[in-house]
Amino acid sequence: MKPNIVIVMTDQQRHDLRKAAGYPLDTMPFLDSFAEKGVDFSQAYTPNPTCMPARVSMFTGRYCQSHCVRTNHNAADAVYTEDLLDILKQQGYTTALCGKNHSHHKVEEFDFHEVNGHLGVEDRQHLSQSEQELDDFLKTLKFIDSQEPSPGDATDQLPYRNVSSALKFVDEVKETGK
Repeated sequence: MKPNIVIVMTDQQRHDLRKAAGYPLDTMPFLDSFAEKGVDFSQAYTPNPTCMPARVSMFTGRYCQSHCVRTNHNAADAVYTEDLLDILKQQGYTTALCGKNHSHHKVEEFDFHEVNGHLGVEDRQHLSQSEQELDDFLKTLKFIDSQEPSPGDATDQLPYRNVSSALKFVDEVKETGK
């Protein structure tokens, strides 16, 4: 039986804000439990401090100068033969993207995808009124943090939606036996 593989890529998170990394508050117990039971790359560092080039490096195993994606705006320039997604699919894995893509892959390349970007989602028809209000609020910020609280509650926030998508994917895989 093949092992399950879960890759959690957070965005804009300091490495030391977890209790397991020495932070005094227990801010991310679930992530700490993942690290305890799996692999925690505590000595890793990013090949690029920008989202897309770093994610393309993770998928391709190449530095930015080799895969040619150096900004968040040139995914089409990615140079590679095969990457992690290709290999996982060849090995029969069912793949999912839950959250922000910001890679060289199109969401349709994943077997399951529910995508949220920095500004929420584009397809708003399945959102609740309070989720739509949060997405509208995010658009007003113009990528600047706010001193005002965001509308809605924790269940409207993008991390909650991303985790809910991942759990939905896991449930679907369990039901179908893939």
